Amino acid sequence: MVEEQAEHPADRIWRRHDRRQRLIRYAVVLTVTMAVVWAVHDIDIFWPWVWDAPNQISSLGARMWPPTRHGLALSSRPCWKPYTSRPWPPC
Repeated sequence: MVEEQAEHPADRIWRRHDRRQRLIRYAVVLTVTMAVVWAVHDIDIFWPWVWDAPNQISSLGARMWPPTRHGLALSSRPCWKPYTSRPWPPC
């Protein structure tokens, strides 16, 4: 926390960090940004898959919701089975 010196207390400008701390922070942010850009460029992402991901997720969600009665019964069995003493009949 730095306050610039002024003749009157009302003329002071409060700053959270001094100039050196701000420059260090900007340098760190710039370095991290450059590293992320380099990493994304270097790993050869197949971008059409990335751009298609929201469509695939919405398609998956549309097929999963609303769940059917049979699907709910199958998915609830593993949750209920540890609490029962007898095994479930085969599906």
